[in-house]
Amino acid sequence: MAGQLPSPAPNVPDAYTVPPAAFRAVTTVPGRGGKISITKASQLPPPAAHDQNSWWQDLEHRLGTGVDFTLIPLPQYTERTTAQIAADNLPDLLLISLLSAPAQYRAVDRVPSPISPAISAAMR
Repeated sequence: MAGQLPSPAPNVPDAYTVPPAAFRAVTTVPGRGGKISITKASQLPPPAAHDQNSWWQDLEHRLGTGVDFTLIPLPQYTERTTAQIAADNLPDLLLISLLSAPAQYRAVDRVPSPISPAISAAMR
């Protein structure tokens, strides 16, 4: 592939000097309406509102579902997401980063849910 630099070491991915060609991973729209919620950390100013954000609207069109983003400033991320977990108020997708994971996993131990034992056991 043009621009590909094969890795000389095991377990290290190849590098590229030009991005690979774009491809379509699925041939049909994956969503069936409804909404998904996503919470993630952000180090940037808030994006444009949904009605003024063509990227966000295009994402929803391509997914076939509405997307509710909650962007939390990075300095507040661990505290706010740990509170979400402890309150059993989880989004559909939640970034658990290496920096916030210890606090978040402790909160999971306190929330009665079918996945709590599996997460707790995996972290021991």
